[in-house]
Amino acid sequence: MTPYSWVDFYVKVCAQKDSTGVYRAEANVSWEHNGSDDINFDKLELHLRLERYDVAVKGAVCDFQTRVSATYASAKCQTAWTSAAPPLTADATMIYDVNQYSGDDLRWDLAGSPSI
Repeated sequence: MTPYSWVDFYVKVCAQKDSTGVYRAEANVSWEHNGSDDINFDKLELHLRLERYDVAVKGAVCDFQTRVSATYASAKCQTAWTSAAPPLTADATMIYDVNQYSGDDLRWDLAGSPSI
């Protein structure tokens, strides 16, 4: 995602199963920019979902607004574990608003993960 030329986001979304047979969604998020002082988001949230047949089973909202001022950084976002029955996929949406852009939230729908 490149909402503006000064910042790039990279998001990898996956569904996970642990050794006890429970599942969760995880997103690895990283970003980089040119070090400008103009990095100013009013909102920057990742809405992560573990889904079964495109219906959310578990969800999490991770707020990256204050963290993105670092030139390069990364973070994880995870849902809680669940014993929901497969097939399960992970899906995510980035909701953001750039300072003084329009006052309206912008939306970036990410591609979902393969089914597990």
